[in-house]
Amino acid sequence: MNIVCFMGGTCGDLIVSVIDPKHTKFHESAMELPFGRYKLKKPHLFSNDEEKTAYIKSLENTYLSIPSHDTPYHIKEKHNFISISVTDLKNANWAASRLKRLHAPHVWEEIVSYSGVRTVQDYANLLINYSEMIKNHTDKLINLNDILNGNLIEHLSKYISTPLSKNLYKNWLDLQNRTFIV
Repeated sequence: MNIVCFMGGTCGDLIVSVIDPKHTKFHESAMELPFGRYKLKKPHLFSNDEEKTAYIKSLENTYLSIPSHDTPYHIKEKHNFISISVTDLKNANWAASRLKRLHAPHVWEEIVSYSGVRTVQDYANLLINYSEMIKNHTDKLINLNDILNGNLIEHLSKYISTPLSKNLYKNWLDLQNRTFIV
């Protein structure tokens, strides 16, 4: 099981889907996973770490990858996970704007409430701070710039031995660049 820890807007569901496209759909220009697969993106739904561990174990025979926003849990449990780094303000602003655009207003309000950010720019700065922190906890990092520039497969294949969904990634890139042929 590959765990992908990331902050919203940074294309983590894409990485999860490229590793294992099972039950994945496109929704606008993003990937959509079934709730049962993305529950760790809402860690407040668990009562304790034991429930999180049982949840991960319950999916091991179904999926090769799952997404998570509960980085502290994975660090504490010493899980081997992949993460996404954002090292420049241009891509941080893109990801922050993307997060706000792709989600209902109440989701942005939850993020504001939980993280203390007030603006898209504040969230962009948080993405850069997260990237500085996460490099101390995993060496499996994919830079958002590489995702956006078409280099995800090359970088992800360093960490994943199973076949990657190149077609799904190509379709996603085409949607981002508005070059998708219908």
